Formats: sequence, C-alpha cells, structure tokens
Amino acid sequence: MALTDENAVCGGCCTKITGLSVSIGQAPIVRDVNLHLHCGEFSVIMGPNGAGKTTLLRAIAGELPFTGEVLFHRFGDDAAAAQKIKPRIGYVPQRLEFDPAAPMTVEDLFALCLSARPRWLFRARASRQAAMDALAAVDAARLISKRVGHLSGGELQRVILSLALTPRPDILLLDEPVSGVDAFGLNLFYEMISKLRARYDLSIIMVSHDLPRSAKYADRLI
Repeated sequence: MALTDENAVCGGCCTKITGLSVSIGQAPIVRDVNLHLHCGEFSVIMGPNGAGKTTLLRAIAGELPFTGEVLFHRFGDDAAAAQKIKPRIGYVPQRLEFDPAAPMTVEDLFALCLSARPRWLFRARASRQAAMDALAAVDAARLISKRVGHLSGGELQRVILSLALTPRPDILLLDEPVSGVDAFGLNLFYEMISKLRARYDLSIIMVSHDLPRSAKYADRLI
C-alpha cells in the first residue's frame, strides 16, 4: 500500500511519516508511505482486507520493524531538535483477547495495564481515581466497578479507548475499533472521537470500512 500526502502544512505540531515500508521476509506489505498528520486532525484509512492497514498502524505504534522515519514536530522546533522527539502513541487494536469468565473489574484492568506492581499493592483510592478520570474522558466512569466480561461491545470499546488515552498521547491509533457495535453505538463513537480530538488536540488515525460515517466526521480519507 503506497500513501502520499505531500502538500499539507502543519500548525502547532505535526507528525511526519516519510518513506515508511514494512516487509515480512522478502514480501513487501506496506511500501513507501508518506503522511503529514496535524494536531487536532481526524484521518481515516480505508481499503480492502489484506491491503496492509493494520500493518501500517502497528509500524507507527512501534510494534513492527520498518524502514523510513516517524518524526514528531512541535511548533518552533528546529530540524535538529525535531529529530530527537518521539510522539507518545495510544493504540486501540482490532481485537482484545481476555477471559470473559475472569473476575476482573474495569478498575482491575486499569491497575494491571498502568503499573507493573501487583494489584494488591495499590492504594485503592489513588488507583481508583486515576481510572475514574480516564473513564470520564469517554463518558464511561459508571463502568469502573463492572466486570470486564460483562461489558457490552460498546462499553468495552470505551474502556479500551480510555486506556489508550492514558497517559495522554500525541497520536491516537484506532484499528477498526467499532466492529460488532450497532448503528446507534457507531454514531456515538464517531461523535466521541470528534470531541476528543478537539478537546485534547490529538492526531487521530483510524482504520475503518464505514465510508458514510468516515466521510461525515473525518478531516481526511486516506
């Protein structure tokens, strides 16, 4: 998959992806991607299954080796300083594997994901407040004590999104985060993403097959 966006200009901050390529063995999966992502911008990547969309996101997130560059620039950075800055990235994968029968609450999930210390060593008040603050950002604070295995598809989506926003990223990557969500939930999700990018000035890249909603809410379709 070759993507190019050479004419964009950045505002207060931006991420420049230059010549990004990923190969598995001798097989090229993603080739020569060039993108200029702005702060506060919502971009949607579309394409058929097997086109390399997930591979591209995983490379940007640092989960796969790649050639090329991913550089984060802040307004006023000179070229030398910009090359030393790595963006903080939040990533929501296509699927989350967990045991739905496990007696784990949303609060427990936060404790496990955000610290290497065992759950029982936490100060309950501090850890609970951190989880509450993160969940409140996606209007899901009510889920703090609910078991993860009892969450609906839309509720789980919000919990995982709140984890990706903790700590606050410069770039938020969403890999088909709304699979299995009904039409009402889809509209709520797109509205929520639009509010988040405006509130936190995030660069958001989402993989989606939903052309009508993407065309309505996104700044760019890639």
